[in-house]
Amino acid sequence: MYKRPFVLASFAQTLDGALSTADSKPLAISSPLSQILTHALRGRLDAILVGIGTVLADNPALSCRVEELSAKWAAAAGGGASALTGAQAGHLAGGSPYRQPRRIVLDPRLDIPEQARILEGLNEAALAIFYDPVLAGKAYAGKAERLAARGVLLRPTAGRRAGWEEILAYLRESKLASVFIEGGRRVISSALEGGYADALIITQAPFIQGGSAGWYPNEAPRGFSLASVLRAGDDLIAEYLPGKQPGPERGQGRILAAEARRPPYRSLALLAAELGIPGLEALVPQAQATRRFFRR
Repeated sequence: MYKRPFVLASFAQTLDGALSTADSKPLAISSPLSQILTHALRGRLDAILVGIGTVLADNPALSCRVEELSAKWAAAAGGGASALTGAQAGHLAGGSPYRQPRRIVLDPRLDIPEQARILEGLNEAALAIFYDPVLAGKAYAGKAERLAARGVLLRPTAGRRAGWEEILAYLRESKLASVFIEGGRRVISSALEGGYADALIITQAPFIQGGSAGWYPNEAPRGFSLASVLRAGDDLIAEYLPGKQPGPERGQGRILAAEARRPPYRSLALLAAELGIPGLEALVPQAQATRRFFRR
């Protein structure tokens, strides 16, 4: 029985550190190949978590669509499905190793629109919402009951916002051994500042957005070492894992290297190799990129 779930934090940014436009509108940052890798990660972890701001800004489905995006990319590249190579071609032909993750939204007031895409397909992938019953009741009378009737799992919080100990407790109770944090800024910052992240993946796009304020945590995360660097089209993707030697503790959530769980996908370089898509590759020898991981 696992002691605590594996927590992966990930975000994509421009060269000047923007995750969105200055007025918080959606911004297309990741390349198609980066998006395929993100969906592969979704399909290898048990749950995916975002804040309500991400739902309101992007209206995401938060589903795993590796095969769909891979086929679309291959068609755009002019090669059709035959452009895929290695394990990915086998996945398209003989069944997928990916699964639909449980979607988790942190939404204190239940601001989620009742027509949101994330509310579709609840029979294929469950949706859990952490909310404050008092705030939600004042803002939207009867909304909690309507969402519950549609099959949404509502999780009351102890305070106005869900704490990470509450989230981890829910994951353990639900036998979910891993979670993928995709946004937004406040959620990612709290996971990094509190020391709850076991791994960090940053996708760097090669353009400058301009007009966006810096968003990084007040204190830079410590204890992480660069494990691998990948190229995904024009993007660079860096994977960070805990170093061998534990750094100084920064709170109850701080994960020491000896306690950190290993990624369910083993390593980002190996996952990319498994996909076998041209243009998605490690920039250093795969064995070197994952040496630190396998020696842990």
